[in-house]
Amino acid sequence: LSKGRKVLFIGSACKVDALYSYLDKKYDNLYTVQEINEGIISRKVYKKYLESLEKQYGSKVVKVDLYNKTRTAKTPYTCITFESGDIFVCSVRSNILIKAIRRGYVTRRSCYSCKYRKEDIIVADIAVKDCSVEDFAYQMGEDLVYILTDSGKELFSISSQSLESSVHAYEGNAMDKIRMTEGRTLLMNKMNNGEDMQEIIRFNLKKRK
Repeated sequence: LSKGRKVLFIGSACKVDALYSYLDKKYDNLYTVQEINEGIISRKVYKKYLESLEKQYGSKVVKVDLYNKTRTAKTPYTCITFESGDIFVCSVRSNILIKAIRRGYVTRRSCYSCKYRKEDIIVADIAVKDCSVEDFAYQMGEDLVYILTDSGKELFSISSQSLESSVHAYEGNAMDKIRMTEGRTLLMNKMNNGEDMQEIIRFNLKKRK
């Protein structure tokens, strides 16, 4: 940045804000992109989930890929590798942790009062089946780009030369606040009682189905 080179930083809204706080000044050559998410997963829940898998497989986790799209965006899968060489694989659709994330059961508490959603550009991954324009449906999926600032427009105009894109009116609100769920309260209480995380999530999914 200090040398005048253009820098692009991509992350959740709170991480982008942390960057600005660290820099403590505005740089015209800094572009920031916020990833739309359903809330950041609780660190404690994530740790307990991996510990549960390690107990099940009798080995330490060495690599986690929750959304692997090597084959296709239509059926992404979760792939977790252990020191022993064992690999846990399942479709994202059937992964209980992903289900819990999407239902708002494992969201970090700070996400419910998020005040950071104000970056140059907001992006989101879109599954093929969610695409509103069939002509633009690609096998590996698409990305939604929501431009908020003049800097964002400038950045996209540069990158769009090497992209296939179409412009559509967006009627939703990309900055909607995340709402607390009853399922989250139940899950957190059971976790604090020391119960196995996989069993907790399965219980929650079944109870709140």
